[in-house]
This record gives sequence, structure tokens and C-alpha cells, in this order.
Amino acid sequence: MGYHVDMLGQVRLRAVDERDLAEALRLTVLRHDGWLQEGIDIASLADLGRYVCAHITSSRDRVTFEPLDAEFDAKWSSQATAFYVSLAQWVVDGEVEAEGEDGCRWTYRYGPDGVTQIGRNGWGPDDAIATR
Repeated sequence: MGYHVDMLGQVRLRAVDERDLAEALRLTVLRHDGWLQEGIDIASLADLGRYVCAHITSSRDRVTFEPLDAEFDAKWSSQATAFYVSLAQWVVDGEVEAEGEDGCRWTYRYGPDGVTQIGRNGWGPDDAIATR
């Protein structure tokens, strides 16, 4: 059950400690409905990946998002939306594209003014994200 989404893209971060970033995003994500629950250990962006539909790798100031391996069922939630919108606070620039199980595509574009969602989120409740 749920809406399967694959993520693909790369963003460039401002100077930030990854543990601090992961913790801030974890706290934000937990305020929304989804798969991440209190008590799950999150020490890096990679640890958050399965909860936001992406295999996440980071190297210095670059963060890369790729589809999850087949062993994980990448289901979208309000937590995923909160993650990609909140991430804008730490991003200099970049894009992350999403493709839903029904072929619906949308993009989170990051820049100096925050994040803009381009296209319609096929999951439904989060299809009207304003620039933040």
C-alpha cells in the first residue's frame, strides 16, 4: 500500500556538519505523518534515505539522490515532502527529480530563493508546495 516514488538528482550544500543537518531534518520529518518513527537512529543523510524514497550519498558539499534498491519499498509520505522542502535551508543549488509509480513527475529546484516544486506531486496531498 502507498505510492512508490523514485528520486534522482544532486544538490550542493552550504558548509554544514552532516550529523547536525541529519538531526535537524529528522526532527522536522518527525512532525509529519510517514514511515520514520521516534527512536530510530539517524546519524547521516544516508540514514534518512529510506524514509524519503532515496539512496542518499554525500561527498563534501555534494549530496546525490538515487532510486532505492529493490529491497526497500520507496513509499511517499508527508515526511518525504517535509524533507525535500526543509532541505532548502542548507542547499546552495541543485535539483531532485521525482517519478511516481504512475509516471507522474515533479522536481524540487533549489536556489538562492529556496525551493520551488515544478510539476504535480502524484501522491496528492502535497501537490502545491510554494517557494520556500
